[in-house]
Amino acid sequence: KKIFGREGANTIIVDKNEKIIEERDGEYGEFPSVFQEYVELPKDSKGDSYQAGVFFAYEGCGLGFRRGGLILDNYSKFVGHRVVVD
Repeated sequence: KKIFGREGANTIIVDKNEKIIEERDGEYGEFPSVFQEYVELPKDSKGDSYQAGVFFAYEGCGLGFRRGGLILDNYSKFVGHRVVVD
């Protein structure tokens, strides 16, 4: 992915043989790239990926989950949830 970008733009996932598994175009192609190890996100029974997030407004104030494909982008959805304590 590019060092500057957003919402999965200009991101490529490759396998160990450098075969492209998933790719997203974008408007940040002129920026240098950073390479990261791929870690698969948790998936549901439909194959949608989920990424957890913590939200801050001067302090931790919420948890959220985004649901989408292998590369989360601006079409990924925020998923409602609740925490139940017994």
